[in-house]
Amino acid sequence: MKLGLLTSAFPELTLEQVAQWAHANGFEALEIACWPSAGGERRRYAGVAHIDVDHFEPKRVRDVLRRYNLEISSLAYYPNNLDPDRATNNLDPDRAT
Repeated sequence: MKLGLLTSAFPELTLEQVAQWAHANGFEALEIACWPSAGGERRRYAGVAHIDVDHFEPKRVRDVLRRYNLEISSLAYYPNNLDPDRATNNLDPDRAT
C-alpha cells in the first residue's frame, strides 16, 4: 500500500509543484485531477485539472512523476451523476436495465 493524495486540493499549483510537495512530505502516489475545465465553475474542484486531457502530454507527466519518485494511483474525473439535468449528468437510467 502506498500513501497518496488527490491533486485537486492544490488548485493554484502545477503538477510539478504538487509532485514536489508530495515527495517532500512522504507521499508515494498521486490521484491526478483531469476534469475538463469547461463548466468547472459550477462545482467545487471540477475546474482543477493537473492533466489537460484535451492537450495531453504523456512524456511530460511521466517525467514529472519519475523526477519525484511518484506513481499515479488513479486519474480523477468524476462527473456529477446526481445532477438533475440529464444532459449534464450523462446518466441514462434505462441503460442500467
